[in-house]
Amino acid sequence: MPDSSDGTPASSLLGSLASGLRRGLRNAVVYGTGRRGWLRLRLYLLLSCAALLLIWAPVILFLNYSPPSYTSKWTLILPGTGLGASISLESIGQTSTAVSSPYASPSLDPRVNYKAIAESEPVLSAAARSLGLTEQAFGAPRIKLVDQTALMHFSISGSSAEQAHAKAIALNTAFQNELDRLRLDETYRRGDASQLLLQGFQDKLDEIQATMLEFQLQADVVSLEQQQELTITIEQLRKEHALLQAQYEMTSGKLQRLSATLALDPELAASALLLNADPV
Repeated sequence: MPDSSDGTPASSLLGSLASGLRRGLRNAVVYGTGRRGWLRLRLYLLLSCAALLLIWAPVILFLNYSPPSYTSKWTLILPGTGLGASISLESIGQTSTAVSSPYASPSLDPRVNYKAIAESEPVLSAAARSLGLTEQAFGAPRIKLVDQTALMHFSISGSSAEQAHAKAIALNTAFQNELDRLRLDETYRRGDASQLLLQGFQDKLDEIQATMLEFQLQADVVSLEQQQELTITIEQLRKEHALLQAQYEMTSGKLQRLSATLALDPELAASALLLNADPV
């Protein structure tokens, strides 16, 4: 018998056995074994189940142990028409104003501004405070803008259906409150400018009324009818003055032509005209 006290022949024997097993398993899987067919089928089934288990085990574990997520979705339809107003005052006049639709310009999309407001820190902070959550726990909404429309799609996730719905309500409320605040601020700003403009008009009107009152006192005009009669009289006098001015210019022209024709000085020519006009 060989001496195996140093372990070298035994190690060689174990290596040969392992190599033989690997070779036999490979041949059994690829080429089959000399056993009956049901044994090979059982081996194939075991290998297939092991492969499927490796594939589906992570998926099943993820579905069973990952926390569920719920999403609440809603859509806002923004107004797209312009605004207009017309005012008519009796015996004063008529004025009108019009504001074109913000969607009329292809280079400016107001929905981008609305999206920035909805994703802003004040809106998210107000929505989170209304639910007693932090901004990190509340999360950020997903907002999608639909091209060539006035639609904005919102969605936000929560750990439960009730929380997702509550987040949606809180976000929409905070968004609308922020829009109302911005509109009110814009109204106050424009109102201040309008008040300054109206105050300027009022000052000019007071100045004109004071001038008219001073004129009425100096001209002994008391009522509006007297002022209208005075205006008509002034207009008639202006017309008569224009007529007399035209007659004077015509007479002066005749005098100059007569003086040039008769070679007389203007005084003699005027005397000649008077004699010509005298019927006696």
